[in-house]
Amino acid sequence: MKRQVITEATVRRAHREKQPLVVSEGVIITPAAGYAMSHSNVSLKGAGDPSRHGPAVPRFRLIGFGYCPDLKEISPWVGELFDELGIEYRNHGQNRGTDILTQTDQICRHVQDGTYWRGVILDSNGIATSVLANKYSGIRAALVSDPLMALIGRETADSNLLVLAGDHLGRETIRQIGKTFLETAYDGKNNRHKLERINAIEEKKGL
Repeated sequence: MKRQVITEATVRRAHREKQPLVVSEGVIITPAAGYAMSHSNVSLKGAGDPSRHGPAVPRFRLIGFGYCPDLKEISPWVGELFDELGIEYRNHGQNRGTDILTQTDQICRHVQDGTYWRGVILDSNGIATSVLANKYSGIRAALVSDPLMALIGRETADSNLLVLAGDHLGRETIRQIGKTFLETAYDGKNNRHKLERINAIEEKKGL
């Protein structure tokens, strides 16, 4: 029997319609959906016990990481941060011949389907990758140059993809930006209306 899967899109729809999620036995809640539930008023209803398959705030935090081939030498700076924070990640940049836009596409799709909790892209200037990432529904990419902007991106827009301009940032700045992005919670109490407007526009435009 096929098991029910609750994704971030399912949670967003239930939140918009102000309806509880009706779940079946053995339901699977993706990490992205669990995170979305923790920042909304959506409740669960039914016979399923989702706690066995996916916590409301996922303890399993898998990151998708990509980098421009020209920045291969400094890419370990980001990997070291993931290790420091105890976060597992998948390195798309190590696949030979995969350009940064292809990596961005792969990571965005995995954030969308809940495979990845968040994504981090290390690009030369970050312009093209952040533009591309923000074409995907549910992706809120932030091109960040300092820790304060990383904080604002997380608190106000619940940014789920960080873009770093590696040509213009030093090792410690990259570390501080990444740490802030990964450790800062979304401030839904004061900023939920902004995210709801973004989501509503996405849905109206069919993005």
